[in-house]
Formats: sequence, C-alpha cells, structure tokens
Amino acid sequence: MGDCVINLERTVESFILRHSLLQASAGPVVVGLSGGADSVALLAILTALKYDCIAFHCNFHLRGAESDRDMEHARRVARQLGAEWHEEHFDIAGWRSRYGGSVEMACRDSRYEAFGRLRQQRGAQAIAVAHHREDNIETVLHNMMRGTGIAGLSGMDPERDHIVRPMLCVSRRDIEDYLSARGFSFVTDSTNLQNDYARNRIRNIVVPAMVQANSSAVRGIEQTIMRMRETERVYRRVMRQTVERSIRDGGIDLRILAAAYDGALALYEYLRDKGVSRRMADDMIAGCGCSGRFFESSGYRWLNDHGILRESSDDTDRGIDFPFVVERIGRADFVVDRNSNDTAYFDGSVLDKGLDWRYWTEGDRMKPYGMKGSKKLSDLFRDAHVPVDRKKNIPLLVSGAGEILFVPGVRASGLYPVSGDSQVIVRISLRLER
Repeated sequence: MGDCVINLERTVESFILRHSLLQASAGPVVVGLSGGADSVALLAILTALKYDCIAFHCNFHLRGAESDRDMEHARRVARQLGAEWHEEHFDIAGWRSRYGGSVEMACRDSRYEAFGRLRQQRGAQAIAVAHHREDNIETVLHNMMRGTGIAGLSGMDPERDHIVRPMLCVSRRDIEDYLSARGFSFVTDSTNLQNDYARNRIRNIVVPAMVQANSSAVRGIEQTIMRMRETERVYRRVMRQTVERSIRDGGIDLRILAAAYDGALALYEYLRDKGVSRRMADDMIAGCGCSGRFFESSGYRWLNDHGILRESSDDTDRGIDFPFVVERIGRADFVVDRNSNDTAYFDGSVLDKGLDWRYWTEGDRMKPYGMKGSKKLSDLFRDAHVPVDRKKNIPLLVSGAGEILFVPGVRASGLYPVSGDSQVIVRISLRLER
C-alpha cells in the first residue's frame, strides 16, 4: 500500500483520537456518502480503520439522471467497502411548500433530520461527514462576510451534536491522491461548478483569487483558524472566571457584572449553552435593578431576585404557571413533529427578548407563518373552527416585546423562522398537563 494511503489514514486516525470523535466499540457510525470524492474517501478511511459504518445516501432528485447516477455509484462504493447501505429519497418541492426556505436550506434541513433519525434508530455513536480543510476555510470566509464573532472565525468544530468531521485535518488534494492510490472513482456534482450559491462563489472565485495573490493563502488562513481556536479557549476561560467572581447567594450578582466593562459579554458566554442570547444578556445586565423580572431560554427560567440572577425550574417560583415547554435542539436532532399542532419551531433568536404568555384580547393580531402581512386572531380562530367560549382559554406565547408567536392548535408566527443559517433551533410545545 502506498505511502500516501498509509499517511492519510494515520493522519485521520490521529485526528479522531486527539479529539475523541469515535470509539472503536461504541456502536456503528452513520457516514454521509454522496458519491463525491470527499465522502468516498471518508468511508474508505473509516472502514480501513475498522469502524462499523452505515453508508447513508440522500437522493434529492434535483438533477434528473445525474442524481440517480450518483446514488448508483455510492451504492457500488459501499458494496466494495463492505459497508451497510441505507438510502433515502426526498421530495424537496413538497418540503418547501410546507416549510418554505430555499432549495439549499430544504436539502440541508431534510438531510440532517434524516441523519438524526437514522442515528437514533440504529443506536449509532455519531454521524460522520466529509468536511475537509478547504471546506473549513470557506466556512470562515462565509462567516466573515455575514458578520461573526470569535466562534465564527474558529471554523467548524470537529464534533458537535453527534456530528463528527474526521477529515478537517486533510486537504482536497490529499483526498484525491488517496483515492487515486486506492483505485476509487468518484462522481462530481455539476452544481458545485456553478456560482449560484455564496459558498460556490467563495470556492470557485474568492479562494482562487486569494491564492493567485498569495500562493500561501490557504496555509495562512488555516494557521489563523488554528490560532483563533486557541484564542477562543483563552477567551472563554476569562469570561467564565469573570462570572464566577460574581456568584453569591446561589446565583449571579448582576450588579457586579454591570460594573465590569465586559459583564454582559461574560454573562452571555457563561449562559449561551442554556439558550441565553447576547441581547438577552444585555437586557439582564441593564435591568439588574428590576427585581422580579424573568427571562425564558430553551427550557430554562431566569429570575432577577433583587439583583441576583437565579435559575428556576420550579413552576412555583415563577409566580404563574408558564404553560409552554421551551427546548433548544441541535440541527442533527431537528425532526419536525408533523402530527402535532401544539408544537412550533423557531430560530434561536426568538429567545433574545425573553418569552411570556397571556390570553387573547379583542383586537389581537399576529403575522402567521406562510401568510403575507398580519391577521386578527379572531379571524384565525374562526378559520380553525375554534368555539367562541374556548378561544378565551387558549394561552398565547408572546415575546418580551409583546409579539404574538404561537397560538397552540391554531397557528405559529412567521417571525423568527428556522432557516439554513439557524445555529440554534427552539422547539416550543404546549404543556400537556394543563
């Protein structure tokens, strides 16, 4: 076996071990297999490293015969490598008619929903995807153009929400040399050569222009990403220590943080994994003197108790029974429950202003999902055949700014929709025990 084969497999194996991405005896690995070079190399490497792989192919039927060609090639590769085969077919037009969004977003969301479903069904330890070094660079450049913080400049995580990226340490050239040495062929998605999407323009225009200006551009950006990841670790440690110095009486003293120039930023970083947004952290600090104010973030309730921020999960501490369950979910676990109209899904920014609830009052209006403009709730109740005596007892989910977000059993708002750019997805359901 050639040196490039052995070296690449050892490089990926070392990366897996260094980041604890996979365990040899922890169950199968779902491997995304499109039939392209990157995914073929990923499956070939993981099977060579003796992982139990389930090759999962998604056929979106968007490119006619080319889509079926890709599927058949992927099937042959899986058979050749002795991997279990699983395919799924998607109706993207139907998905978009139900949930809206672009073709790119619909493909991504439906794919990761299927990934998560198969992982749970088979008890797989992880979902392996074939992002490599250049993909990571394109992601950082894309984040920069949209506006980002330190996390966006740190590139893709090797592991998040059961998704692992074992090939972030290798280049596209490494991958193609490896496939050539092992005698594997691959297919090319013709849409990757088109510049209709921002990421394709970065790949096909921006990065080549940077390399033309500086032949070491790719290596330089990769080094910058590595340094940013190191800087991020230091930054998060400092932010954590800032908040820890303000902890007293079983909570976080907002008044101490308010006196620190980076207090709101530190609070945000400390609580972001519990769904607290930067805007919510700013509001918490700005309202440090407003005892009794509460904030709701992805299943967590935060109370300002005379300047001390406390986490409260007991309804008796809320003063009122909050009638909704608020959950933050990863994209890999995002599965729409189409059988329930008592559940709604929003982009994570829905938590920025806090959440509250109330009952219907005459003249209430909302902007329903899938409709243009706003509509009176009384009209929505009528369209849904809600009895007059019942509409007064339906709890309405509202934002801290008073926006009506969700009428259980009737309609969700079109505000804060889930999109392909959503980093956090919030699932909100009516409490069944009410």
